[in-house]
Amino acid sequence: SSKKSEKIIFFDEPVLSQIGSAVLNLKKEEIKSIYEDIIDKKTSYFTGMHICGNSEWDFIMSLPVNIVNFDAYNYSEEFFLYKDSIKRFIRRGGFIAFGIVPTDSDLLNKTSLKDIKELTDYIEKKLIEITDYEKIYERVFYTPSCGMGSLNNDETFRVLDLLKSLK
Repeated sequence: SSKKSEKIIFFDEPVLSQIGSAVLNLKKEEIKSIYEDIIDKKTSYFTGMHICGNSEWDFIMSLPVNIVNFDAYNYSEEFFLYKDSIKRFIRRGGFIAFGIVPTDSDLLNKTSLKDIKELTDYIEKKLIEITDYEKIYERVFYTPSCGMGSLNNDETFRVLDLLKSLK
């Protein structure tokens, strides 16, 4: 197998939180076919997908992406309902980017570093329990829950400072 380069191509797909609803009239087979056409399995780069809501995670983790990124601050409980899919995704070499610092101003202003650390502890314990993979830390990283474009400068730096403080 060829080694992946340090390049990552991310697909920002907030609408995929609407799979199966009246809002998204695409069938899963169509979505999967589109991604299989776009992403060549022999690529030398990583591919990732960001979804800022909840989704059908078993379907999302079946797509040919290397990284799944989502709003774990609000949806980690729902994500962990898909234990078998998480295990398969990790075993096939997938990475999970947990969006643990809220990018909603009201939530951000109520959130402490202690809250974020408790969430990361919860996430890591759940993943080790689900995957039985001791080196889970090699497959996980943390991000803001979603984009920071609606935040003011102080809030943006607070999000980044909270992430940086996790060490």
